[in-house]
Amino acid sequence: MTDKTVVIGIGAQKGGTTFLYYFLKRHPQCAMAAIKEAHYFDHMEMNRSEYMAGVVQKHRNKYVKETPEAASMAAPLSVVEMRARIESWADLLAHEQVDPAAYLEYLMLGSENAKVVGEVTPAYATLSPQSFEAMRSVAPKTKFIFIMRDPISRLWSNLRMRANNRVEGYDKILAHAEGDWAKVQKGGLKGVMWRSDYMKTLETLKSTIAPENVHYEFYEDLFESGVARVCSFLDIDDVPASVDTTVNLGAKIDLPFDLGRQMLDVLAPQYAYVRDMFGHLPAKWERSVEEYT
Repeated sequence: MTDKTVVIGIGAQKGGTTFLYYFLKRHPQCAMAAIKEAHYFDHMEMNRSEYMAGVVQKHRNKYVKETPEAASMAAPLSVVEMRARIESWADLLAHEQVDPAAYLEYLMLGSENAKVVGEVTPAYATLSPQSFEAMRSVAPKTKFIFIMRDPISRLWSNLRMRANNRVEGYDKILAHAEGDWAKVQKGGLKGVMWRSDYMKTLETLKSTIAPENVHYEFYEDLFESGVARVCSFLDIDDVPASVDTTVNLGAKIDLPFDLGRQMLDVLAPQYAYVRDMFGHLPAKWERSVEEYT
């Protein structure tokens, strides 16, 4: 066990998790895992051995040679140190069942002077109460951060990202994203909608994690006032966040109005649930509801 705080980021994909990771990674009192997304608990729950073997190999391939690019990606670690961290991660994923102690040992690598250790894996937001109970048991002070973005904006960004990774050019990206949405409406691409199900994640958190150990943040507030709230939650110094660099920027393609209305038909319960739980919605969320109603 450890007296350090363990933080696990479970924000929705395309919802500011990369910003959160790099903010905490650069914070002088934090030591975040060298690989942003450990995917440990979703790997264990969903038995994703083959998929994760491919993910690990992609990370290995980035550091085969000690090039300036590899050194930049590895910083502040050396390329050799990054290779070692990747192998530690691979060893962790080789476990056949959840081992909270082994997971904590992985997070503790290089954390000698840190007050907070952790990682950020958006996919954890889709997991069962049993997985959250396992995460909760990692350390006496295990805390969670769940970031929520306007559901329609998040979903459209998710679809654009998928398209951008597969085709090039505005028209092709738009057509691919629209095609993926059609698949979602027919019950396909289940992971896309699982990541939009804030209701499920919030219910799971409420049923498994003590309220004082969960911080809820809206993506729309994260880059300004949200950072100070995150620091207060983790009991670390409130330091300035660099917001001049956009991470994981997707293709800039406006959401067709008809698709927006269709998305609201599906996502309306999410807006209602979050409004009921927190007593309000961010202005961007309210504008989406008004625009597509």
